[in-house]
Amino acid sequence: MEVSTCDKHKNIEELVSQLMTANWEKDTAKHELQRREQKLQEASKTIDLLKKLVMLLDMEKEVALEETANLGYKLTSLLEELATEALFMKKEAVRLARCVLKMRDEHFHKVCHLQNQIYTLQSSRESVYENVSSPSCFGLDNSKNKSKKRKMSETRSEHGEKKRYKWLKRLNTINPFPKCSITRLSSSPLHHAAL
Repeated sequence: MEVSTCDKHKNIEELVSQLMTANWEKDTAKHELQRREQKLQEASKTIDLLKKLVMLLDMEKEVALEETANLGYKLTSLLEELATEALFMKKEAVRLARCVLKMRDEHFHKVCHLQNQIYTLQSSRESVYENVSSPSCFGLDNSKNKSKKRKMSETRSEHGEKKRYKWLKRLNTINPFPKCSITRLSSSPLHHAAL
């Protein structure tokens, strides 16, 4: 059976069409493969960058943990130092309070001692003044001496006499330093609290 020329041409055209379709599909597949390879390369680069970023984050994490540990150690040391300083300041405050109370007690004792001395001197001065002002101090009991004393007192000026006796009376009545008790401060609650 012989094949006609028309059928041969038709078969050739079909083969050419199939070859062209195959070439087109091949080119399309090739372009798709290249595109996917490019995406794979980009993904690989992204993965590498992410790996480097993870490594960097791990390094920063280690540094942060080390700094946190150092800060915790420093904080603990500072708290211990502050506790020691607070205890020392408390002891110093107690010591200073005791010193102040002791100084106040000594000062009060000295003031009371001086007041008692002044009170004693004033009492002795009053007794001396009473003895001096009495008529029988120097044995002047006779009427002659009395009359002389009366004449002498009459010759003085009335204003000067009143002024002198007024001044002596005021001096005798003033007692700016009353006699005090030395056990006053030592029996106070503040003194016992400090001790």
